[in-house]
Amino acid sequence: MADAQREQNIKDLEAYYKANGHSFCEESEVWQGIQVGVIRKSLRQAYENNTLEQKWIDHLEQKLEFIWEGETDYFFQKDLEAFADWSSEHQSGSPPRGTGYQASISRRVSRERDLTQFRSRCIKRYNYWFLNKHYSGAAPRKLTEADKNRIETIPYWSWNANDDRWRTHYRLVLQFESREGNPHIPANRHKETDPIDGKSYDVSRWLRKQRDRHAEGSLEAWKVKLLNVIANFEWSGSKAPKKKKFKLNEDDFEFRFDLLREFIAESGHAVVQQDVVYRGHKLGLWVSQWRSGYFAADGRKITQAQIDLLSGCHQTWMWSAADAREGIPYPLTDNQATELLAQRPDHEINVAIKLGLFGGLRLHDCVNFSVSELHDIPCLYFPERRGVKERFIPIGKQIDRPIRLTKSNQSLGIFYRRLEPFKRHTADQKVLFNALLMTWREKLISLQLDSALVNKLLGWNPDTKWSADQLNRAKEIIDNVDYYP
Repeated sequence: MADAQREQNIKDLEAYYKANGHSFCEESEVWQGIQVGVIRKSLRQAYENNTLEQKWIDHLEQKLEFIWEGETDYFFQKDLEAFADWSSEHQSGSPPRGTGYQASISRRVSRERDLTQFRSRCIKRYNYWFLNKHYSGAAPRKLTEADKNRIETIPYWSWNANDDRWRTHYRLVLQFESREGNPHIPANRHKETDPIDGKSYDVSRWLRKQRDRHAEGSLEAWKVKLLNVIANFEWSGSKAPKKKKFKLNEDDFEFRFDLLREFIAESGHAVVQQDVVYRGHKLGLWVSQWRSGYFAADGRKITQAQIDLLSGCHQTWMWSAADAREGIPYPLTDNQATELLAQRPDHEINVAIKLGLFGGLRLHDCVNFSVSELHDIPCLYFPERRGVKERFIPIGKQIDRPIRLTKSNQSLGIFYRRLEPFKRHTADQKVLFNALLMTWREKLISLQLDSALVNKLLGWNPDTKWSADQLNRAKEIIDNVDYYP
């Protein structure tokens, strides 16, 4: 290549660098009509062929932070290093889905990389090139012996997903032993929460399988060795305590309630999934039993004093799994509510927002209500469904015409998430539609509506019967809900 052409190419790449903060352009990239990807490739080839002058090498490295590796090789090395760091920190070779990191391509610019995708690609290449497992479509990039050896230097790495699962359970046994001072995990249905992915695993069942396989002589030697390393581990299981049956009226209600309050202080809500183990205790099961007792399900009951304590701890303690499926919503400020009410008056989503902020409706409710009169008061009516009791909600004066929406709740949900105010939000600022329900609930309580009536409006009160006085009181409060300054 002529010196003049190479100098022009480097000037073009320098202009790209100044505009974008890096010179790591993709091979097919065209910028302002310039094939910068081709320029970068030609410079790399000249470097590899020893035909690139030292002055240009120095200029590219010092001024443009030029990376000589190709994109695939560069990110393979970066992913390998990041995976090794993650594995060392978490003592695991299987990061949860979506585990990512920022791979720098210059001092100012990074690219988001996914470690779980890196692991999947490596295993697919290994299965294809070393185990002769073929897949539909094109063959994956060749895995060399050298790359395979480099991957196997990652701490806790395994090519076998079953071994990964085994190591996860083993790590949770160590977690129990560290916390309790012994490895004698209860014999039945004891679950430990993995701090890595937040999921709960039944380690009682897993240990029974290890003991059975050991007795049969089919447990691999390396697994036997790791279990024997645990101090006081015994293969018979005779020291594993049996679980006591949970009772709602046990004397330690106060201890369990205090634990729930600690969970709320730490997480900001009381939505505890049934299989959650918190600080070594099955808090999720307790909250589930309390909810059942509140609704008097299966003959269970809790006292009014316990109901009052639980209702005062956090408004989400009675939430069903459906209510929290997308996350935990929090009440909006008046300014946020006002901004939402002004969105898309030409679209059904505006009606849905009004129904949420002035009627406490969930998205599912917006397309599944009917209008019915009770004690001569027009109400939105909802029959009982899973997790929510039968409801009559007096129609407030703020709702012009309570017409059931025609679009599906799925399409309304997608449209809601794309509203203008949310485009500038980060993932942790996401405003769930159920936040409208929470906002309405807070308004009703601030206007002095009795909490039992509020829960009745929301479908969380086992008593679904309304007296005329109760419904008139609810209608009066609902009419006074306002978000405007």
